Amino acid sequence: MTSDKKSVLYVALDESNHGRFPEVCVAIFSIIPEDAYKHEFFSKGDLHLLCQLPSANRDYRFLFLDEHQLKPSQSNLTLVAPSLILPYLQSLTGGFDVMNIYLDGRLNKPERDHLDHSFERHVSKVHARGFIKRWKRADCDCSRSYIQPYLLGVADAKAHSLYEEYNLASAPNIKKISHDKLVQLL
Repeated sequence: MTSDKKSVLYVALDESNHGRFPEVCVAIFSIIPEDAYKHEFFSKGDLHLLCQLPSANRDYRFLFLDEHQLKPSQSNLTLVAPSLILPYLQSLTGGFDVMNIYLDGRLNKPERDHLDHSFERHVSKVHARGFIKRWKRADCDCSRSYIQPYLLGVADAKAHSLYEEYNLASAPNIKKISHDKLVQLL
């Protein structure tokens, strides 16, 4: 029996600290459709989300950018997306029909086109969307919250966690770090 259902890869991209070095850029990968659903978050970098990350249906890659690699006039996430995503796609035995990419921040048409062209040999269709964190008052109490796809919240937490882990321990020796999920800038 054949299925008309398309295989979809969900990808969330976030960076750690917006100007503090090293910048940690993270891509979280999922095949769970619910990870794309919008979710209300009450804090930035919510570390309890990371307990959900180790899974057969989720994975991640990350890289470090120093101050010389950052491009202040452009979105660093769209520039590093191929470096984060292509190693993951190349590690798979099968492929995906569609890749939905969620980025933290604005995404303009040239950046969207760049993403489409970067992955056209690996997936049939790329849908990319940027999300801006807009804090609002939560309905239930006086706390503040923002809404974005669940997977983007996981990416935010992972970027924050990796920044804390490596900045405290290894900032001067960042090039010596070895990790099976660490990729290099293409």
